[in-house]
This record gives sequence, structure tokens and C-alpha cells, in this order.
Amino acid sequence: MLENEGRSGERPRVLVIGGSGYVAGLVLPLLADRFSIRVFDRTAPANPEWEFHPGDVTDFAALRGAAESMDLLLYMAMGKATSDGIHNISSAHDVNVKGLHLALEAAVQARVKRAVYTSSLSVHDGRDLLTGHFDSETVPPEPRSVYGLTKWMGEEVCRFVHRVHDLPILALRLFLPVSREQWHAKHDPSKLVDPRTSAPDLARALESALLFEHRTFDIIHITGDTSGRAYRHHKAKRLLGWEPLEKPEQ
Repeated sequence: MLENEGRSGERPRVLVIGGSGYVAGLVLPLLADRFSIRVFDRTAPANPEWEFHPGDVTDFAALRGAAESMDLLLYMAMGKATSDGIHNISSAHDVNVKGLHLALEAAVQARVKRAVYTSSLSVHDGRDLLTGHFDSETVPPEPRSVYGLTKWMGEEVCRFVHRVHDLPILALRLFLPVSREQWHAKHDPSKLVDPRTSAPDLARALESALLFEHRTFDIIHITGDTSGRAYRHHKAKRLLGWEPLEKPEQ
């Protein structure tokens, strides 16, 4: 069931952690008409009209202040997805595990209704992500990168917080979000599967996840594979009424 409005008949108020990052930049302009957005990040968002709370995800006091009076939490801080050197190990754990845990604790204390965590299909980066041999969310992750490992650990943090505090949380495993223009420019019709996710498709998934009234913790795959050869999105369709719609222009 989807909610229609937030407190006092206004648009739902969503705190976006990492709201100045790459993925947030793709989708927040598409969500701004549906939600009242407050961005928490170290740098200001591109849109100066959005409320901005500067801070680091390892600073609980700053997170707690930003969570006050919010209806929903969207955790989009992604950490490092590059090499696995010592600096990036520390950064990945800070953002994808420690920061996420602190943000969820702040949400619990502020009585936020629900949370959405942008995880990643990199939790399966020990496999060929295009084979479709793990298109179900029940297949155990097998990460080989620090990024994939910490995104999986973040999912377990969500599971823990839900179990202990009863905060409803959805973890969306994303696959290569790109702008609609990039999706079409680099689409290769010779390939049977193109699981890159266009910004409009991802924005629809995030909107549905934020508005979905539930009491659970669930993991949901979100990709742009309209062929169904690698990802069939059964859970996304069942829970969120969502499937990717982006297709090559004729």
C-alpha cells in the first residue's frame, strides 16, 4: 500500500543521506515534486532550493539533528567503488556500515516511519553479473571487492536495526544507475541483456519504496533488464508494482 501524504497533509518529508552524490543527482530532481527533500552530505546539493544539512555520516549528533521532524530516510551514501587499498577499506566501512548504522539509529530516535537503503548488486561481484544465475534475492551474496562486502554488511545492519527497533527498511540492490541520455547513447542492441538502470526507472523504484507501507525488512533487486534473461524482478513487481520500462528508441 502506498501513502499519499506526509504529516499535516504535506508532501512526505525525506532525509536523503548522500544527497549530493552521483546517484542522488540522477534521481532527486525526479522525486522533488513528490517529496519534501532534506539533503545531508559533506557538500551542498546541486539544487540550492533543497534544504541542506552539512555533515559527515560518522557524526551521530549531526545525523540526529538532520533526522528531526522527517517522515522517511533514504540512505544513498555509496562509499568507494574503486580500488581496495587501505584508504578505501576505511572509507567503505565508514560509509556503508558505520555511517548507515548511525543514520538508522538517528532515524529510530527521531521516530522516522521507514527507511530505504540503496545497496548494490556488487554484493554478487564474485560472479558474472549478467548470467542470471542469482536473479533471486534469496541467493547468498559472494562479494570479492571491499565495496561489495561492505554493501552486504550494510544490508545486515538494516536487518539488525529492523529486528531490534522494528524500523521498516527496504534495501534496494541497484545495478549501474545512469541518466536516460547515457542509457540510450551506450545501449548495445547486439547484447541480449542491458541491466543498466536509467534514472527515470530508478526514481520510480525509489518513490514506490519510500511510499510503500510495510512493517518488514526486505531486499529487492532493481535493474534495467527488460529482457528478463538475467533479472526478472519478481519481488519488485509483487511488493512495489515496479519493473523497468526503459527500452531502445525505435
